[in-house]
Amino acid sequence: MPDLSILVELADFYDVDIRDIIDGERKGEDMNKEEKERLQLVADYAETEKNTLLMRLRIFSIVGLVSLIAGLVMLVLGGDNNLPVYDYLVGSLIGIAIGALLVAVFYSTGILESMRKKKRKHMKVLLVICMLFLLGTLIAAIVVSL
Repeated sequence: MPDLSILVELADFYDVDIRDIIDGERKGEDMNKEEKERLQLVADYAETEKNTLLMRLRIFSIVGLVSLIAGLVMLVLGGDNNLPVYDYLVGSLIGIAIGALLVAVFYSTGILESMRKKKRKHMKVLLVICMLFLLGTLIAAIVVSL
């Protein structure tokens, strides 16, 4: 089934009702203006949702790519560096890259949205625990390197 925006454009172009396009036969009824406007609003909403999804996926992809490049550059250029903080930063950057990839996959397949709707409180608790874990490991790496 094509996007609603395409169906609205096809109905305008051929001067038929959208139901006629979906059913595959013309019934001779003209689409009234109010129905046409309503369907255009639905098509605009669907287009906005699609653009929002694409923008979020782009952000996750850019964050992942930048993190991966930075982590690999640090890994290649600082091979003889034995500081735990440095190793932590390299691992964190590569971890962020992998995490961004996973989030992008989960988001694009709809898994993340269904998880978010079902267990909103659990997601917040999990996010706080992950942030505290990352902060704790960073502090531990700094203390060990001193």
